[in-house]
Amino acid sequence: MEFWQVGVLLASIGSVALLPACAGSQPPTNDLTQAKATIRAAEEVGAEGAPQASVYLKLARDGTSRAERLMADDENETAQLVLQRAEMDAQVALELARTANERAAARTAWQKVEDLKEDN
Repeated sequence: MEFWQVGVLLASIGSVALLPACAGSQPPTNDLTQAKATIRAAEEVGAEGAPQASVYLKLARDGTSRAERLMADDENETAQLVLQRAEMDAQVALELARTANERAAARTAWQKVEDLKEDN
């Protein structure tokens, strides 16, 4: 993911944060489940090992923790907004980790090509 794409995604996050919460007094358990699933997906593709991705992964984890505290205090509308942000952070982490993996694979393939050139 290019730097400008991250900027566009973050601008979208800001727009989502300005939307009024629609859940009313119901705890946003579906949003919590979705954010946690995206965090797990980012972890599985190695977001912790990619410097940029790990920052967003931490933001997503912190957001879900904060949302759980807010839900415990029955502040469900705020929790929903926090979870929307956490979900976006987790998605950024996921995409950055995938990009890092793809770059590593491309470097490995390039090195193999270079090695073959040297052998001939």
